[in-house]
Amino acid sequence: MVEMENTIDRLLQLMKAVTDDERKDKAVAEFLKDPMFLRYQSFSNQAVRILENDHFNYLYISDSITDLTGYTPEEWRQSGLVFAYKHCHPLDLLMLPWLTYQTHRALSKMTYEDKMRCLLSYDIRFRVKSGQYVRVLQHVHIWSCRQKESQVY
Repeated sequence: MVEMENTIDRLLQLMKAVTDDERKDKAVAEFLKDPMFLRYQSFSNQAVRILENDHFNYLYISDSITDLTGYTPEEWRQSGLVFAYKHCHPLDLLMLPWLTYQTHRALSKMTYEDKMRCLLSYDIRFRVKSGQYVRVLQHVHIWSCRQKESQVY
């Protein structure tokens, strides 16, 4: 897991330092070839999304998101996390601020090491492209966080 954390950290540092979209695309492409990421993704049978929490932009979205939701990775990337919220069931959307508060409250009591081992799961109803709502189970892994401040990103 430390190797994956270092790989994510390198990618995040580059994303913050580089303003040229072409260089960012190249960095993400290199990250996707990283053996640690490939090993992680091989265990996932559903869509994989990597969110950069400082700016709520997706660094990566697997093509399997289309099978799950009907939307392409490009459609997801255009609006970042806002896209997911816009397609969330209204009652579930009302629950997300409470869930976020409870998560941050729990994480604030954990050590850095505990945060890196933490697995969060919740399900939401998501409106797929056909207009129907489907229940999607979310598994959240923390791959990187600022050790000094212990902020998750």
